Amino acid sequence: MTASVVSAPPHAGALAQATAPAAADDVATVLYAEWCLEGTLHPIAGERDSNFRLETTSGRYLVKVTHPHESLAAVDAQSAVLGHLLHTDPTLPVQVPVATHTGAARVVYPPDPRRWVRVVRYLEGELRRTFPWQDGLAVQIGSLAGRLDRALHRFEHPGCQQALLWDLTRASELTALLPVLGKDDVGSAVRSALDRFTSHQQMLARCPVQAIHNDLNPSNLLLANDGRQVSGVIDFGDMLVAPAVVELAVACAYLTDAPDPIGAIGDCAAAYVAEWPLAGSVIAALPDLVATRWAMTILITEWRAQLQPENAAYILRNNLASRRGLSLLDERGRARLVARLQDLTA
Repeated sequence: MTASVVSAPPHAGALAQATAPAAADDVATVLYAEWCLEGTLHPIAGERDSNFRLETTSGRYLVKVTHPHESLAAVDAQSAVLGHLLHTDPTLPVQVPVATHTGAARVVYPPDPRRWVRVVRYLEGELRRTFPWQDGLAVQIGSLAGRLDRALHRFEHPGCQQALLWDLTRASELTALLPVLGKDDVGSAVRSALDRFTSHQQMLARCPVQAIHNDLNPSNLLLANDGRQVSGVIDFGDMLVAPAVVELAVACAYLTDAPDPIGAIGDCAAAYVAEWPLAGSVIAALPDLVATRWAMTILITEWRAQLQPENAAYILRNNLASRRGLSLLDERGRARLVARLQDLTA
């Protein structure tokens, strides 16, 4: 298989720029000086930020050092949204921001003044990707996504207006990445998904928009009770303003580990609209929007793995699942999902 190296598409931002991980010693110095916190730092993998779990005698914290090319407005939005959610719906399982001893939400990371350090309370639970699929997860994920969007729909912040490569509404721009697939057999399915997406662009443009999490993947959902219960949602780094159906499509795209992914997507969608209703015409577009997210994941991760081979394992963690998704949504699978979604629009 031969693939071409292609240049960064528009709005690639931090995704196109590799950066050195933050040094634990430097982070520890900042934490003690600004938060009066000290303990043991454990690195945690991340797409853009340098992340650490801080173990102290008084509890655990998550420490995030931003990428040097991350928008400061977007960084501030991630802190602001947690405060908004805790006020709007205290039952939502999100992280609690921790201010410095002077009340600041963030401080400069001294070795690189383009980077910022933030601290939140560590949310207990294990990443969904560490557990095998359990019955009922699709309903729980859909319900949580709907509750989240209901709480987010009045949240406004300049940092939500970011232009991201992961913005599904701009998926057509990713055709520039198609050469990265070379002769990969998945190329035709990816092209077909992007072609189908174009038929929904006008509909999406007419939809009301709001802030959405935009990345409810298995690395951003926490589970408890041996993997049977969704216990938390983390990482608002991809938050942006878009139609709510995009949130649902993204959540559904990460259900391919279910024994019956088509059925899981239907269950997730039903649970979502029970919490945050969507118009019938919007729900009807869901199969193509889910396929679009799968195509996006394949293209973006293949491209980024070429740029940053040292982080390829983490970057490609959802690639195979997206390939499986596209293979499942063949003519028969699509017809079954369409019939299932029709029950939601009746």
